[in-house]
Order: sequence, then structure tokens, then C-alpha cells
Amino acid sequence: MNRLLILALGMFSIGTASFVMAGLLPEMAASFNISVGDAASMIAAFAVAYALMLPIAATLMVNLPYKPILVVGMSILAVGHVVSALAPNLEAAIAGRALGGLGGALFMPIAGAAATAIVAQEHWGRSLAIITAGLSASTAIGAPVGIALSTSFGDWRLGMWLVAALAGAAAIGLGTLLAPIPKPDAKRMVGDLLASVAKPAVLGVLGTTLFLMIGSYIVHTYASVILMPATNGRGETLALLMAAWGVAATIGTFTAGRLTDRWGARPIIVGGLMVLSLNFLLLPVLTYSPFISVLPLAVWGGIAWSCLVPLQHQLVKAAPSSASIVLGLNTSAIYLGVSLSASIGKHVSQTFGSEYLSMVAAGFTILALGVYGRIQRIESRSSGKTTYC
Repeated sequence: MNRLLILALGMFSIGTASFVMAGLLPEMAASFNISVGDAASMIAAFAVAYALMLPIAATLMVNLPYKPILVVGMSILAVGHVVSALAPNLEAAIAGRALGGLGGALFMPIAGAAATAIVAQEHWGRSLAIITAGLSASTAIGAPVGIALSTSFGDWRLGMWLVAALAGAAAIGLGTLLAPIPKPDAKRMVGDLLASVAKPAVLGVLGTTLFLMIGSYIVHTYASVILMPATNGRGETLALLMAAWGVAATIGTFTAGRLTDRWGARPIIVGGLMVLSLNFLLLPVLTYSPFISVLPLAVWGGIAWSCLVPLQHQLVKAAPSSASIVLGLNTSAIYLGVSLSASIGKHVSQTFGSEYLSMVAAGFTILALGVYGRIQRIESRSSGKTTYC
């Protein structure tokens, strides 16, 4: 358990780095005398470096010992954010964030592979849930604390120092407290690894993850607009509602791990996507007051994040010898979905109106359900079993 908690701290650091910057853009723009749009390059720098380097790093380092990679990844994440915190201009700050993204790319897929390597297969769900909870908890605790700290003192750099401190603590913990982690002994050729990634089961899960995250983060990115009837433009009300979303996401992640180990991944994914799609369709009529809005937000946070655990479980089960690679690709799918959600939501809002955002989000989660069901039918036919999803 202690080893999993240290890995979860690393995930918490990455999540805080990913989500904290969105709340610091006005302060950063003012400090560099630039527009908020230019300051948003700080978000893109981390996400792009992270998403592009993650599958490459996972492939190149698949035959290396896990522990040194984990320590180096967290160390680079810390150093990158120290660079950003000390940056005299936007270019240096962006370079630091990109370096931090590289560190996160080294850490995350290896952390997922390590989490399944240190427990028996029947506990994979709970193991993955614990480290994924570190990521979801960052939305409820890490990022809000970083934003509150920075805005209270009027200095966006404090958010960068917070990430550096978290990553530094994780690196020290990994280096001093983490015992060597078992990994497959056989050397694996890159060609064989990539062939295992091309399995329909793997590609289907990656597609499901992509569409799930597009749908979920259309709502997240434009939450201030979608929840306007409930918040009346009050930032503190929005912050409380999104904190409720983050708490539900963390609880959902933990719960999904146990349910996946008990019932398997398929019913959790299918049921979750059905409920999430219905929730998004009903969102416009359930957000007329802050009290009522807590319910659909809790369902959204809990279900969306809970689906990620069984999806990861299926990836590792489908390609156990390539766990770090498929989990890396899955994380890239997550970040690609988050990135695409902003542009898709902008187009929908400008073309049709913001009242259609949650309906489009539901369309993407329904599409995720369709992709998952299709792949499951293909897999079932190949194994001679029958499925109804």
C-alpha cells in the first residue's frame, strides 16, 4: 500500500501541474504584460509536451528498471516548474512548463505499469484506482490550493512553486521509500510491443477514452457558462460546485477499483457511459440552482473518472507485456480529448449557442459507448462468446 501511495503522490503532482495553470492566467498575463490568450500557452506547452512525449518515452524505456525512471520523471517535473517560477519572461516560463511535461510523460505510464506489477491480477483494479485517485484528487485539492495560494498573494509563481514542492517530495519519497519493483525479465522488441498495441481491444479502449474525455471536458471547460443559471456569475459558487465535482471524482475512482475487481471492467464502463450520457442530456434542466446542481455534477465527476479505471484495467489485461506503452497511449488519449474539447466547445458555442454544449457532450459519450460496444462484439465473436453491449 505504501508503494502505491507514493505513486499516487506523483500522480497528484502531475494533476496539479495540469490543472492549476488555468486559474493563474490573469495574474501571469499581468506580470508579463501580455494577453490572457498568450498566457494560455503555458497550458498548451505542458499538455503538448506531455501528450507527444508520453508514448515515445514509454516505448523507449519499456525494458529499463521502473524505479529510476519514476524518480527521474518526478525530478524533471520539479525542475521544470522551478524554471517557470524563476522565469524572467514568457518564453522561459513556457520552456519550464514543457520540461515539466516531459517529466510527467516519463512518470505516468511507468507508474501505471508499476502499480499492476506489485499486486496480483485480481487486485489490479484497486491498484490502478489508488494511483488514478491521486490524479483526480488534484482537481479537488491540488489545483484549488495552488490557485487560492497564488491569487491570495497576487503571484502566479506560487502555483509553480507548489508543483515543484509536490514533485520534489514525490521524487524523494520514491528514491528513499520505494522498494525495487518487479518487472518482466524478458527483453521486449519494439516491433513486438507495437504489434500488441494494434490489437482491436487496445484500439477500442483508446477510442472510448478519447470520446469520453472530449464529452466530459466540453462540460468542464465551459462549466462557467453551463452553470451560469446556478451561479449567477458568482465565482465562489462555481468554485464550490467544481470542488464537489472533484470530490465525487476521487470517490468514484476509488469505488471503481473495487467494483472492477469484483464484477469486471465491462459492466462498469457500459453502465457508466449510459448514466453519464443521460446526465449530460438532463444537465440544462438540473442546473437552475446551486443546490440542485450538486447532484448532476457529482454524477458527472464520479462516473467520468470511475470509467477510466476499468478502461486502464482492460488495456493492461489486453497487452500485459506492453502495459507502460498502452497506458501511456491512454493518457495521451485523455490529454488529446481535453485539448479537442476546448476547440469543439468553442465551435458549438459560436455556431449554435452555449445551450447546446451539454447535448454535444452527451453525443460524444454516446459515441464512446458505441465504440466500446463495437469492439466488445468483435472480441466476443473471436472468442466465441456473446455480448449485448
